[in-house]
Amino acid sequence: MKLNKVLALALSGVMAVSMLAGCSGNPADGEQGGDQGEVVVDANDISDGVKSFIDDLPEYVTFNGDSKLTDSLDYIVEFVTWEGIPANKLNAVVWGDLQNRLEKSVGATKGIDIDNIGDDDVLLKAESVSDVKIDDAKAVQLYVASGVIEGNALNTLVAEAIQNTVTSYVHTVRSDAEHIQKPGHSWWHPDFDRVDGNNGIYDHSYTVSVSTSAKTVAGVESTFVAVQVVRSSVRS
Repeated sequence: MKLNKVLALALSGVMAVSMLAGCSGNPADGEQGGDQGEVVVDANDISDGVKSFIDDLPEYVTFNGDSKLTDSLDYIVEFVTWEGIPANKLNAVVWGDLQNRLEKSVGATKGIDIDNIGDDDVLLKAESVSDVKIDDAKAVQLYVASGVIEGNALNTLVAEAIQNTVTSYVHTVRSDAEHIQKPGHSWWHPDFDRVDGNNGIYDHSYTVSVSTSAKTVAGVESTFVAVQVVRSSVRS
């Protein structure tokens, strides 16, 4: 009888210690440390770091991480089999099927890329579909750099690659397009008068996400960078 009481007390002590350890250990599922709902930054998400090197960023262009983009990039990198990346620059990946695989994985909009997703002519074409609602558009570009480039150096290279692109995205287009010839160019393309004429019927905003993933092939490490732009549109 006394032995049973001793065992019962010992078991109670073990349970109490276990409960205390559970309270002081890792947070439960759904909690990410600190205040409930606090966002833990993914080590492979460099969106904020790149943003800090972008000058004159319009208020309708924001940077925000996308975990699905990181997952897609990690998947794409599994297909990499080559090596020899230059150590001092960021290179757009345009060969092989890596870019196409990434576009398919993230569900990119056909015929749209990060260079034209915010252009006047592309926006007018999208607006012509409906004056009630148009779907979001998504574009993505894959880059690669030497694995020796990291931290602020990598952030700077990415920022330099997309600086002019993301800062030239249009918020509200003009509906009075005129085709004129730009000085020094032999082709004709749309240019839009922003002084006279009527505004488009939508306000467009853009969310930029930047993810990285490393791959070592034959002892050479490379860093792959995915830049994704999602365009959302609401009636003006």
